[in-house]
Amino acid sequence: LDRHGVERAALIASIPGDEASTMAAAASHPDRFYAYAMVNPLVEHAKVTRGLHAICLFPAMHLYSMHDPRVDPLLEQAAAHRCAVFVHCGVLSVGVRKKLGLPSPFDMRYSNPLDLHAVALRHPKVRFIVPHFGAGYFREALMLADLCPNVYLDTSSSNSWMRYEGLDLPAVFRRALSV
Repeated sequence: LDRHGVERAALIASIPGDEASTMAAAASHPDRFYAYAMVNPLVEHAKVTRGLHAICLFPAMHLYSMHDPRVDPLLEQAAAHRCAVFVHCGVLSVGVRKKLGLPSPFDMRYSNPLDLHAVALRHPKVRFIVPHFGAGYFREALMLADLCPNVYLDTSSSNSWMRYEGLDLPAVFRRALSV
């Protein structure tokens, strides 16, 4: 991180029940790390653990709509714990699956950032983060962020989705900042 001038990083626990590892790292280095954890709202024991900086939702991976009533309790918990909600939208590719030649059975019907519009309005105290500029839904992510002051765009990843738009990273930043 130092070599590349990165001051802070989010660590995401992507294995169910592994929140403690990212929380321990963040507690050991609170000026360096944020603790995030993947949560599937369709799983009965899904909850927001106190001490997490953000929960990560992957609707296309876990096959649910952000409008599913099982999502609301998590959003209410996030608001109560002042925990951000990272919602992966757009193209979802898990690199290790690709390298192993495994299919990625994700459903793009659950990937549109506009699905967050009514949800973000209904939960104004929740800070929503849409990663990778919407990962192929750049226009939609910009509209959502423009309409909902509690929605933030994250700039991380290879941003390989830009090949769908014919944009380069400076152009993406210019457009995002202008909105």
